[in-house]
Amino acid sequence: TPSMRRKGVAKAALGQLFALMRQRGFGTVQVHIAPGNAASIALHASLGFAQTSKDDIQITMHKKL
Repeated sequence: TPSMRRKGVAKAALGQLFALMRQRGFGTVQVHIAPGNAASIALHASLGFAQTSKDDIQITMHKKL
């Protein structure tokens, strides 16, 4: 909901997810984001994701855990 935006909820949830993924042996995370979703792109970049490809449909970003 709009009232929950920009309060750090997504960043905190993803941090917990990454910790669980590390515990389970994952080494990397890959996301696909619509090019027009600037908020999601910015969030993932702030979490250490790097863009690895882009086309008209999606931006692909990776992060080492």
